[in-house]
Amino acid sequence: MLYNNNNSNNRTTRPTAPPEIVATSSVQASVPHAVAQPKNVRSRQSNTQQELVATVEELKKDVAALNQYIYTLTNQPRAYGRAKRGDQTDLCRILRSAYYKCNTNHHLYWDLNTSLDVGNQPVVEKMLAYCKLESNFHYFMDERNENLSEDGKSIVKACIRSMHDHARSEKKKMALSPEDLKDLRKVKKMTARKNRKLENRKNAFALNKVQIMNKYRSTEVDCMNILAKGYMSDEDDGELDEDDEATILVLTPSWRSNKCNDFLKDLDLRHKKSLKKQGEKKKRTRAVRECNLDEEDKSKLPEWARV
Repeated sequence: MLYNNNNSNNRTTRPTAPPEIVATSSVQASVPHAVAQPKNVRSRQSNTQQELVATVEELKKDVAALNQYIYTLTNQPRAYGRAKRGDQTDLCRILRSAYYKCNTNHHLYWDLNTSLDVGNQPVVEKMLAYCKLESNFHYFMDERNENLSEDGKSIVKACIRSMHDHARSEKKKMALSPEDLKDLRKVKKMTARKNRKLENRKNAFALNKVQIMNKYRSTEVDCMNILAKGYMSDEDDGELDEDDEATILVLTPSWRSNKCNDFLKDLDLRHKKSLKKQGEKKKRTRAVRECNLDEEDKSKLPEWARV
């Protein structure tokens, strides 16, 4: 309670609001609603409203573009999404259809005696023209023009090159005898096994780098020098065992030391343990493949890796 000292009767009075609030309230109470605002005030408000409208329109455009981008990401055809991940099956189907149309409508075929960039540009250009008519192919195009986008160019050109190389390879196979064709398939199978084994060993070393270097008292450079394609053992299909099951003949290079063989076996074992699902195990028989290292290879490999 507040007391008014000027009042002799010391009557209680109601608390008063702060001066600025009272002044504002009195001004608002004294200004009639029918009084028009000054022209400069109306002009500023008009400009502000126009700016807000323009800002809202820009935001609507940005939202529409973002929604279109999200729709594109979530509704891309399999041909684009899988091709981005390295699986070109669906894209090749579109390109094969375009190549078939080039054959039937324009009598255009691959020139298998030259490379793709030298004598096959008319075929490539006509194939791309047919591909652009496909509804799913526009995801490989640049929205600003009718050309391929940067990602689309690399994916599509790589797929076309693969088709041309495959056709050249099939032509060479047709000229081979059955024995030579069998030997070619054997070499390809051995190469695929070697590449897969090398990749598995590199992955195992990357996951257990410190442990392996401490165990074999070696540096990372020395370990990685051993993990090269030319230093891996060859794996060929062996003879059937007593249970008529297939075996694999492992041909180990003769220059390897026992410590080097243990190092590679250790990586193989660590890789198998890291697999969630174990594959089919085939029996392996081992033999030594006689080979010598040149001076360059000897300088790359650590002393403990070679005999």
